Amino acid sequence: MVFDILNYIKNCPYLSDFNHNVDFLGKNPYSLSVSGRCKSENVKKYTDGDMFIKDTYSVKIRLPFGMDMERNLDNCRLLENIRKWFSDNSAGGILPALSGGIAISATAEFSQEDAVFLADTAVYTVRVAVLYYKTKSL
Repeated sequence: MVFDILNYIKNCPYLSDFNHNVDFLGKNPYSLSVSGRCKSENVKKYTDGDMFIKDTYSVKIRLPFGMDMERNLDNCRLLENIRKWFSDNSAGGILPALSGGIAISATAEFSQEDAVFLADTAVYTVRVAVLYYKTKSL
């Protein structure tokens, strides 16, 4: 399902010009990588085997960073816009097409404390959580 999540993220207008990968974050700014491993949590399981599952993926985003305060504020605005895009899409029923179930919601959260600051770039981690319904037959 990681490729389903990656394909969904590619639709985000704030990330459309980024280099998108799975398990590889490029060295240049405007690179993005979705971790192939996710934290999976069974939210509810029914006696017939159907269940609600929440998968959380780490998405690493490399952006320019340095002494230019306006550039650094732009990074914060970008991350907030990404979070809002996920929230608005989820509220509007625009969800990822999943090969392993039916998406119910998709959210994104980030924290500045999780950022790794390098010489001229910063790597931010956005946690993308997808709640979905999986039938026993899938």
